[in-house]
Amino acid sequence: MNQYKIVLVGDAEIGKSALSFRISHKVFQALYKPTIGAEYASIQVQGCRFNIWDTAGQETYCKLLSTVYYRGADCCALCYDLSRSSSLKNVLRWFEGIKQLDKMPMIILVGTKSDASIEVELSEIKEVETAIGAVQSFVCSAKTGDGCDEILQWLAKLIETQSDVQTDSSRTFDIQNIEEQEFKITKMETGVPKQKKQGCC
Repeated sequence: MNQYKIVLVGDAEIGKSALSFRISHKVFQALYKPTIGAEYASIQVQGCRFNIWDTAGQETYCKLLSTVYYRGADCCALCYDLSRSSSLKNVLRWFEGIKQLDKMPMIILVGTKSDASIEVELSEIKEVETAIGAVQSFVCSAKTGDGCDEILQWLAKLIETQSDVQTDSSRTFDIQNIEEQEFKITKMETGVPKQKKQGCC
């Protein structure tokens, strides 16, 4: 079974740990200690083994993460809090560390805490998507579970689709051909829903 390294990147306290736990354990854990360095979880989805690295969001770890934990990533999920507009702007800062890698991983953009009051505008999200070259965008809530499983399901479907046309043993994502895929699971076409219900993750 092929294994794929997925790295969650973004500010502190935006719900990366909650998202990782929800995906790997199918439950919501409300209380977390700050991630030190990175934490690891593994899950099998549709015949693929995804190793999820939840990285620290403190500024102190920014350079360390880019040289240690990002290396070898097949996909970097740049995360932001839908209820905190500053975290979306900071995605650009985290992306600078990823650009230092010798081999550029696939980039996806993930908005967390979709159950909370939304502060970011769709136009802002689209602007960041373009700036970081995100191939797909997702919105999710670790608290309710909405949109969480779809992230790895989309990646697994991408891998399956590309495996049908690959003739060698490469297990890497073919970023250039992603736009040619016909499937879309949670691509934001009509904007982020303006939900008013309060929540934490």
